Amino acid sequence: MATTFEGSTANRAVIFFDIDGTLLVPGRDFLKEQREREKLIAAARERGEEPPAVPAPAARKPIEPRPAVVEAFAKLHEQGHLAFISTGRPKAFLQQALLDLEPDGFICLAGAYVEARGEVLRQVTIPAGLLERVATMMSSAGLDVDYEAAGEGASLYPEHDAVLRNRPLVRTVPELVGIAESLGGFSKFVLRGDQSANLAPVLPELLEHFDTADMGQGIREFTLKGMNKRSGIELVLEHLGHGRQNTYAFGDSENDLPMADAVETFVAMGNAFDMVKEHAGYVTDSVFEDGVATGLAHFGLLG
Repeated sequence: MATTFEGSTANRAVIFFDIDGTLLVPGRDFLKEQREREKLIAAARERGEEPPAVPAPAARKPIEPRPAVVEAFAKLHEQGHLAFISTGRPKAFLQQALLDLEPDGFICLAGAYVEARGEVLRQVTIPAGLLERVATMMSSAGLDVDYEAAGEGASLYPEHDAVLRNRPLVRTVPELVGIAESLGGFSKFVLRGDQSANLAPVLPELLEHFDTADMGQGIREFTLKGMNKRSGIELVLEHLGHGRQNTYAFGDSENDLPMADAVETFVAMGNAFDMVKEHAGYVTDSVFEDGVATGLAHFGLLG
């Protein structure tokens, strides 16, 4: 870790950064991939041919932070400020280039996992009975769902090929439950592509237990109620003995909105959803224009 947290943190800024669309340029567009698959299948049917098998996308090199982001983190550390990553991803799925930024801690799984000083402050999982009930309901509705834990994940796709290559693919709920037991439980689940028609009938029941957020690019995540980036930030600040003063958060999508209520200054990226910009105290440049670095400079945090 870049900081030992010795002494008071009261005079230090504490900054929380989303990853995709904030620290990193956007990655895969699952809606675009889905439209391309559907176009291939429709064309084959028009020709009277059997729809082609669509191969899984080739493995891609992980996107790395732009040089301006790397330099900004180094300057934050030099100034004694504290920088945390705040993401919907599991920590195990963070590429090495993000870990090399030496963040002072992590809010992962959209708040279900919180770490500071290398100490795990929170790790919440979906109760086993609720997980099985929800997985059964969603599988019966024909939904393809990716389940995520702190260190691993699994995809329950009743019929289709998985869109992710880095986790086990299962077809049945008992298989998923077995993996959940071996991992100590799942903390959240994600739908990719447009599954709105199949989701609509089961959404009211899901919302009794979960919050949901549109991540853009065909990604919708579900987390247990109260497990969000706001509660994660509040836990970190309590652990540090740091109030809201001199705290910042940078984000771009719907699951970043809870951060606006947890920090003194919420910064929206120039590429952020309009609703995110409406809640921001400041709108910086887009991720393509090094908005993290220019936003930090605007507030005089880089020295």
